[in-house]
Amino acid sequence: MLSQADLDFLIALVHERSGINLGRDKAYLLEGRLTPILRPLGLSGIGELAGALRRSRNEALVRAVIESMTTHESSFFRDAGVFEHLAARVLPALGRQRRSSRRLRCWSAACAFGQEPTSLAILLAEQAADFPGWAIEIVASDLSGVALDRCRRAVYSSFEIERGLSEERRRRWFQPDDKGWRLSAELARKIQYNKINLLNDDPTLGTFDLILLRNVLIYFDRPTRQRVLSMIRRRLADDGFLVLGSTEDPSDLGLDLESGGWRGFYQPMAPTSCSMVASL
Repeated sequence: MLSQADLDFLIALVHERSGINLGRDKAYLLEGRLTPILRPLGLSGIGELAGALRRSRNEALVRAVIESMTTHESSFFRDAGVFEHLAARVLPALGRQRRSSRRLRCWSAACAFGQEPTSLAILLAEQAADFPGWAIEIVASDLSGVALDRCRRAVYSSFEIERGLSEERRRRWFQPDDKGWRLSAELARKIQYNKINLLNDDPTLGTFDLILLRNVLIYFDRPTRQRVLSMIRRRLADDGFLVLGSTEDPSDLGLDLESGGWRGFYQPMAPTSCSMVASL
């Protein structure tokens, strides 16, 4: 049985390295996620794992723990209304705002197995006529190296494909593969995958016109939500758009963000009325 001391140690380690807030009431989740990795690591129990980590912060062990605790649930065009609003309002607004530079930068943060950035790439490809000759960059990131390896392979099972993709889009953008369905090279090369820990800011990322950080903040406590969103705000252009999960509300975190015309959409506050351009 997992001791309270070992439980508290592992909860603190997961929080420190990933921001995920488990709490003592989530002991069942911790045990359920960590038990499968014990045998490959040559360990007999979670207590032994905690002891090994106490003695030495072996990075391979730490990575194994964090990998096991990250959630990779996603689907193509998850919450269809979000992508409808992107297509109908946000992308046209950004097209007007960036007409002179003809450059658009998008970031799908905590991208899991890549369905979200792939959905965005499909959407932009379908609207290519509105962005002729533009330099469009899609950066996708996750903390999990395992997830990113899957993203880069860009192969999805029939079950994954059927969750959110229309038959027309499947035929247009995917080809049959012995392991499922492979994303077309045309789209795959438009997405750049990077390992990024949202607890740390990286100024070399620059700023983005559109950032998707959906259904991520729900795993964090309030101080971590504030820390992560403050970093995200620094990476967001002053006239850009941030998309959160429909139940995630940053209004109590003291950031200069206001509603962007649809649930989950936010923009930096501006002294003029142009900040609500996408809702017009």
